[in-house]
Amino acid sequence: MNKLNRSMQSEEIVLVNEKDKIIGARDKFKVHLDGDLHRAFSILVFNPNGELLIQKRNLNKYHSGGLWSNTCCSHQRCNEPLNKSIHRRLKEEMGFDCNLKEIFSFKYYIKFKNNLIENELDHVFIGFFEGEPIGNKKEVAEFKWISLKNLRTDMVINPNLYSHWFKIMIRDYWGEISNSLNFQELFCCQKNMYCGKCIKESDGKNKISMDIESDGRRYICPECGFSVDWNREKAKTLFSNHA
Repeated sequence: MNKLNRSMQSEEIVLVNEKDKIIGARDKFKVHLDGDLHRAFSILVFNPNGELLIQKRNLNKYHSGGLWSNTCCSHQRCNEPLNKSIHRRLKEEMGFDCNLKEIFSFKYYIKFKNNLIENELDHVFIGFFEGEPIGNKKEVAEFKWISLKNLRTDMVINPNLYSHWFKIMIRDYWGEISNSLNFQELFCCQKNMYCGKCIKESDGKNKISMDIESDGRRYICPECGFSVDWNREKAKTLFSNHA
């Protein structure tokens, strides 16, 4: 257990009850040793081709080392808002950040062979990214983009290659994930439109373009990620005023 303790960064994570209400905080190693229910998050990041970014966990992780898992996952720290935790950890593990939206949550329990326990209420977020990740080698052994069809097929053929929680997400929450994937909505405007703040910071070099074919889509500034879901005229006003 001393070796396991050393492999876990010393930090206090949030404890919750069955209704996901925060009831305290405790050292991460002790939480996983005793099986306390705690708040976690998992991130699923897709590219414009509909492929999911997955990572193989570093072999030295305190559990599930060497297994393929979702883009990023971790715990909410004590005195850190969940929305800050998700972006911090995505940058720490995969070297980038993007807009993230919560799509569902679930609870699971598993005891590993090394006697550590995951008893998590896991909040699942979805995001979209067009660039090239930079995996943190201390956390990530490998990463790749994979289609959902190929992922689901391989999980059936090789279930032992994937983390426990990742298999639950793909098996039991497929509907929630697939219903959240509107790639046209999320990517159609990224190269055409900039918000007022980014235009000001670039001395007016970037100009707002309204070359969008139809209303009712999401407008996203490719520089800062500011987005809005209204029609063209409302979006134009909000983007111009965002500073």
